[in-house]
Amino acid sequence: MSELFHRIRRPGAVLASACLLRLALLTSRLNEGSQADRWLDILLWLVITCSLVVIGHRTISCFSRTSGARRGLLIVVLTSYTLWWSTLLASVVLNTGGAKDPSRLLASGLFLIRSQNLLGPYLAPALIVTCALLVVAHVGSRQPSLELPFPFARESPSARRLINCLAYCAPGLFLFSRQSLDLIARQHVERVSYNRSGNVVTLIGPLLTTFLWAALTAITLGYLIFLGVAQLCLTINKKRWVLPSYRSGFVAMLALSFVVRLGTLLAVAPTRTDGGDPLFYHSTANFLATGHGFPEPLNFIAFQNWRASALHGPLYPLVLSFISRLGGTTYFDHKIFSLIIGTALVAMIGLVAHQVAPRQAAQRITILAMFLAAIYPNLWLVDGVMFPEGLMALCTTATVWAAYRWKGKPTLKWAAAMGLLVGLAALTRGEGLLLSVLLIVPWILCAGDLSWRTRLKHIAFAGLACIMVLAPWTLRNARSFEVLVPLSTNGNELFVYANCDPAYSGKFIGFWSFACQEDLRSQGIDATGDEAQKSLFWRGQGFDYASEHISELPKVVAARVGRQWELFRPWQNTEFAPIEGRNKNAARAGLLMYYFLAAVSIYGAVLIRRRRAGLLPLGALFINVTLTAIYAYGTTRFRVPAEPALCVLAAVGGYPLLQRLRARYAPRSLRHDDEPATSVARSFVQGATINLRLIVGRQARATWASLGVVTLTIAITLPALYRAIGSSMEEGFMLVFPERVIKGAVANVDFLHLYGPGSLHVLSLWYRVFDVSLISERTFGLAQHLLVIFGLVVVTRPWGKKASTLVGCISTIFVLTPIGLQALAWSGGVGIALWSVIFCTRAINRQSQLLPTRTSWITAGLLAGLALTFRPDLVL
Repeated sequence: MSELFHRIRRPGAVLASACLLRLALLTSRLNEGSQADRWLDILLWLVITCSLVVIGHRTISCFSRTSGARRGLLIVVLTSYTLWWSTLLASVVLNTGGAKDPSRLLASGLFLIRSQNLLGPYLAPALIVTCALLVVAHVGSRQPSLELPFPFARESPSARRLINCLAYCAPGLFLFSRQSLDLIARQHVERVSYNRSGNVVTLIGPLLTTFLWAALTAITLGYLIFLGVAQLCLTINKKRWVLPSYRSGFVAMLALSFVVRLGTLLAVAPTRTDGGDPLFYHSTANFLATGHGFPEPLNFIAFQNWRASALHGPLYPLVLSFISRLGGTTYFDHKIFSLIIGTALVAMIGLVAHQVAPRQAAQRITILAMFLAAIYPNLWLVDGVMFPEGLMALCTTATVWAAYRWKGKPTLKWAAAMGLLVGLAALTRGEGLLLSVLLIVPWILCAGDLSWRTRLKHIAFAGLACIMVLAPWTLRNARSFEVLVPLSTNGNELFVYANCDPAYSGKFIGFWSFACQEDLRSQGIDATGDEAQKSLFWRGQGFDYASEHISELPKVVAARVGRQWELFRPWQNTEFAPIEGRNKNAARAGLLMYYFLAAVSIYGAVLIRRRRAGLLPLGALFINVTLTAIYAYGTTRFRVPAEPALCVLAAVGGYPLLQRLRARYAPRSLRHDDEPATSVARSFVQGATINLRLIVGRQARATWASLGVVTLTIAITLPALYRAIGSSMEEGFMLVFPERVIKGAVANVDFLHLYGPGSLHVLSLWYRVFDVSLISERTFGLAQHLLVIFGLVVVTRPWGKKASTLVGCISTIFVLTPIGLQALAWSGGVGIALWSVIFCTRAINRQSQLLPTRTSWITAGLLAGLALTFRPDLVL
């Protein structure tokens, strides 16, 4: 494959250059009143077609050495049609105006016609010429060759890198230029116009950023397809799965991260973000591009009244202003640039993973960490909403990377880099400054191989670099406000939102409420002065409330930290996601993936600790966001700077687990262990000893398949069950009574309750964690039903896997359908009692086999007692 790339990279570079010029030409024609230059179209057509012919011939000459020209001809034809069908599919998906009638699509797919300026005018002639020359060469019994002279006969290192980059970009620019341009242009709904066929014909306003985003989209899509096809060919040739090289995989993960973020921006992110913090960053970026500095946006937009503002840190709008200077002044342009920042964060996560991973597996762990970061919803959600946490995460992750580089080579350069990056993080969000105390100082002081004088010198250099970054902004604020504002005023004002009655109890405990400030204003309490003075006034109001309710503060702080780490009302946190512009369903997907990453990252932290690679830089990120929650409030968005550390730890811990699974489930001819091919002789209820090695072994496949079938049967019924209307009395009781218990009421004293106290108190604990809501109640009811269903599966397992699977599926129908997801005390009591019987039977069987039974008897007794607290009549 490397030989093939070496042969086609020069014509590929020419093809990429011509396609890039063609994309620029297509973009310029979107300008109203532009004229088409036919001679330039013909010239580009000739260059692209000739490049394709040469690429085809050199591909054949590479393959025909061993397989002959006939197979090479087949490869060219199949590759050409694969490219053509991919483009037709993209045109249909992106709605670029291609033929939608099935008969026309079939004719286009077979004969490369009716392409409407897609690939047909280029690919069809190249394919015809290539096939004709190959046939002539085959008839003449000669090896096919076409060695045309190309530029760059002698390559310098920089020219070689440029040619390679262009060659990698060629597939995407050739395949998706037109579609990407149409896709990007359609996002500017207020500036675009269409013809009768639904194609974009004009785009009013600057076109440079449209060209850049279209080219970037085409290149990333094409690279993923190119790498996928190349790996498939290599796998077929080698007859085994071959991983891509480290460099190819690294670039592929960057391309994947951008494509995922672009797709979610178009499909998941809110279309309207013209309010709140996104409005501030968007407007300030455009003000900076026009030389107006940092005014308060609303007053300046409405009244042209320039008032100095330091509501948020300056770095994020300053970064966005660079694209505004190129004409990208819309929300969409700034969101795309935020996606690029998120993609850079994925690259930085890979670099950190490479530093902490074992040397023999560093490259694969790097790719795994980047893959996790590329698809992790909690990372890409903030990019599509235009919040600064993505940029802050990039700065803090870069700080961690610099810290590990300093450990490997403790020089003043890396010490200064740490200080500089901490300063940049602080200019994005003020709490980034905490890393100077949490990371830099202890990290350098713990370097026992350096003298104390050297360590103090490095700390001084890091501090000086940080101060040099912060000084211009702090001096600007000192000249603009009556009181000192080191970084921003928003950190003061949020105190009034997070310290009030709604945030100290009830639904919003540990969160914030905008109504807190409005209530004070309705009482005639309002701030005066400039922005800095007002922020100090509102901070004082928040401090006063906190001091007056000091006894409630531990509970509130625990709720804040619990919300930050999804340990307190996590499902409610996803319900709050739209408040900050995040998609609710995407936030739920992020919650599930967060739990998975958190579980695996624990093992990753243990491995890093064993290797003494240094956990402090990664741990500092977790401490940083925890302190932020204690200071402010708990929300998933504030946890973003620590999410990269979670991805790194999960990759370090997950890779050896994947290796073990791969070795366990590899074909027997490729395995080198001495694992016996025995199966589990007894089931759990028959007293079988629990062995984790057997649970994940090949002999347990049938058991996992059985559980999977039952789980799938349950999952199919859940959407309808969650939407179904249950019994108003029963669901109302189990929703209201536990809430009254939370508030201190006593059953059968303050209200009448006909069942045992166990269901009330267990459900009240559930509500404390997951919030009082109908969804929370039904999820608890589902958990009770699962005890019954899987209990029956375990009981019937001695009858055989097929019988237990059938019983599980049938019990799903009889348990879930008539009862629904109501959290009835009867369901919970029966489920717990059933498992008590399971452990009792297990103890009897183990006793007959002269095996230890104490744990089983104790568990059976505890479950029986718990079941009676749910339904005392079960004693009968």
